[in-house]
Amino acid sequence: MADPIRNYQTRAVPGVGVGADIDQGLRAYMIKVYNLMGLGLLITGLAAVGTIMLATTTDPASAVATLPSGEMLTSFGYAIFGSPLRWV
Repeated sequence: MADPIRNYQTRAVPGVGVGADIDQGLRAYMIKVYNLMGLGLLITGLAAVGTIMLATTTDPASAVATLPSGEMLTSFGYAIFGSPLRWV
């Protein structure tokens, strides 16, 4: 009796495969995904820079606390770095 597993064609046939239109659709979708990921990264970076700018100061008169590294904190910075919120 013939072995059915050996009867399968295992080599690639030229001209058979995924159509170019499917490849272009996938490429367009992935470019959209990567652009959205880049936009999310940009928004996260801007939020981080804004937060640290609001949290620290160079003016000793408006400083509420000073860190051991010498950075001075505003009241917003003290609320963040003086509480468990700093670990978030």
